[in-house]
Amino acid sequence: MPRPETEPKLSVIITNWNYAAYLAAAIDSVLGQTRPVHECIVVDDGSTDGSRKILATYGSRIRPVLTRNGGQAAACNAGFALSSGDLILFLDADDALKPEAIETIATAWNPDLAAVCYSLELIDRAGAPSGIYPAFADDIDQRVRLMEGGTFTFMPTSGNAFARRVIELACPLPEQRWRISADAYLLRVAAFCGRILPLRQSLGYYRIHEANNYYRVGAAKLWTDRRGATDIADLARHFATWERLPGAAARLDRERLRLQMAALHWRVALHRTGERSAAVGGELRRLASRLVRSRAPLWPRLALAAAAVLASGLWRLGPLLDWLGDPHERPAIVVAALALLGRKRLERYLFDAHTPRWRTPTPLETLVRPDNDVGGEQCLGFGWSRDHRSGPPRSLGD
Repeated sequence: MPRPETEPKLSVIITNWNYAAYLAAAIDSVLGQTRPVHECIVVDDGSTDGSRKILATYGSRIRPVLTRNGGQAAACNAGFALSSGDLILFLDADDALKPEAIETIATAWNPDLAAVCYSLELIDRAGAPSGIYPAFADDIDQRVRLMEGGTFTFMPTSGNAFARRVIELACPLPEQRWRISADAYLLRVAAFCGRILPLRQSLGYYRIHEANNYYRVGAAKLWTDRRGATDIADLARHFATWERLPGAAARLDRERLRLQMAALHWRVALHRTGERSAAVGGELRRLASRLVRSRAPLWPRLALAAAAVLASGLWRLGPLLDWLGDPHERPAIVVAALALLGRKRLERYLFDAHTPRWRTPTPLETLVRPDNDVGGEQCLGFGWSRDHRSGPPRSLGD
């Protein structure tokens, strides 16, 4: 069947590091599509297990890229640099696509989308099914979700296809920081660029095995893992200052403030659960700097910036850390002081039509129980929030 002229060309970039046991299955799943891919690029990230011998058997049917070991972000950068498709799908070498995946994605695609995501069937190392990894069900603006607490639910690497413009904006990915979990970075860029369309179909296989780099013990445990929370804090801080952030200046000013507050929230949550570091003080100083440069009302932003600088020197004091981390811990005099500093005026500036009021993440220590359903007011930075009930998201990504 001839390809319609308007149908997007889809490049699949397989990233591999020592997954020789699964590599052929991943490649075969790409080459066996009901709608042929535009190109199949396979980046071998310095494997030492015979993966490169497997690549040699495919000849011209794939485009192999052999690199030194640099991690996931480096492999994605190398593969994308050689690609030419309109859509980009990064496939982990231990995962696979269903035969109809490319055809389904191409049919659903429209130029206004930043990405599509789809469910994945869970399989074990032998390929036996073990469940479903569902895509998020609601077709909403994930940029709004990102502003609600610094993160949002998304699919792991193999469960997404991106518009080329998204990857062009994101690349080069920061290679040292994102040796794993580069999808968390890519999905945030996609959320800033436009709509992420969730498809109802399961279009691939996500393999659970002992060699997984990140997904080892299930999504509920993953959410409580300190590394996951550190990733969220680092990403919020990064995008608060990212110069390529798309959008109107007034909206970006609000969003940069909210992202910096999200970074502070997660640092405080990490510290309160035993992850001791000086990062809380750094986030407070960055928040003060962001407030000074913001377009928010002059008096409240300068007053709160001064308070943030003061707190950055005193945050190690137990009571102050509690006040930052939980609004219920704050004495009445602290609540009154925040009101005098102009909290309400700054709140009115932050929450415009594009950025609804906080649905902030539950503090890290309350997410340990897999049956958690915690409600109540939470804080973010200096503490604008609303009541909500939410359990842990399904995933932080792979």
